[in-house]
Amino acid sequence: MLRTSSRTYCHVALIQGENRLVKDYGKTDKKRFTVKGDELWNECEKLVPPPKDKNYPRLPERKYRPGYGEFLEGCARKFTEKCAKEVAYSIFKEGKEVDKICCNKLVNMGKECHDALVEALDNLGKYEKKGKEVKEISGRVWKHCEDIVKN
Repeated sequence: MLRTSSRTYCHVALIQGENRLVKDYGKTDKKRFTVKGDELWNECEKLVPPPKDKNYPRLPERKYRPGYGEFLEGCARKFTEKCAKEVAYSIFKEGKEVDKICCNKLVNMGKECHDALVEALDNLGKYEKKGKEVKEISGRVWKHCEDIVKN
């Protein structure tokens, strides 16, 4: 019962938050509204994890939810073109390791952004490496950068 009431509270908080966003951003600034709405829902989702009952409807993957394009654009803006090329080359062409400056930018961008951008590039189909291989290399690049940033 606690989980249900927590979910209800979370839903109410989301609706109230969206109403506040409409007042703050107005109906004309749809992009900012969508991004803020997604952020609000993600916070809500963290507070009330989905129940383990497999019959409970789950949210679709982030890439299928509204605002995904804006999310990717926001991720890309957190990164410089030089670093984006360096990371992409390291993953898709297995070039040199990513340097400390770009690793710092990558880790600050966040794993969710990194994974989403790599998947988007992989889906373009311009590279020889695909799917599982790209995910494995991407994971190694992320780990390498985390290790560099920690030191």
